[in-house]
Amino acid sequence: MLRLFDFECYWYKGQEDEVLRGQFLLNEEGWFEGVTSNIFHGKKTGESFIYGEFSEDTGMEFLRISNQEGVPPFLLTGLKTAEGFEGESYMLLPVCGEITKIACTTFFATAEDVEAMEPKDRDATGEKQALLAKVDVLKTCSQYRDLYRRNVEYRDCKRNTPKEDAGPRISLNNEPK
Repeated sequence: MLRLFDFECYWYKGQEDEVLRGQFLLNEEGWFEGVTSNIFHGKKTGESFIYGEFSEDTGMEFLRISNQEGVPPFLLTGLKTAEGFEGESYMLLPVCGEITKIACTTFFATAEDVEAMEPKDRDATGEKQALLAKVDVLKTCSQYRDLYRRNVEYRDCKRNTPKEDAGPRISLNNEPK
């Protein structure tokens, strides 16, 4: 069963000038996929496809792929805190045929389970269906669809590896063995 989450991610804790705001769907194994609006100084500047690993108890690791021209993908890794999730962000740039991680800034994120909030004025089932349709389009049309495909393959390979040997779930350059 997929769970629907409202999601906000700020590049700097306490600053609301740059924010990703949207939703994601979480499966039983901790994998999520979603869509956010890129908001800069109160104006929507584009959308991003987000996907990765999420645990309400421990943290998150995900990729953000913007539909804005010239915006590279970002890797965000963070741990659960009392207020949400805090961590580091990295810009991913191709260098000599490999993807290189460049440390950028910290981030702060919140994620709320929509159905656990029991909103009476929202149709969670309808929102899930609409989000699924949008995600399906983004993950097949994205300029980074090969990166997404490799990460899904890498995730599936890691799921068959003993937990102590598994390592991170997001792969930048490695193909699954």
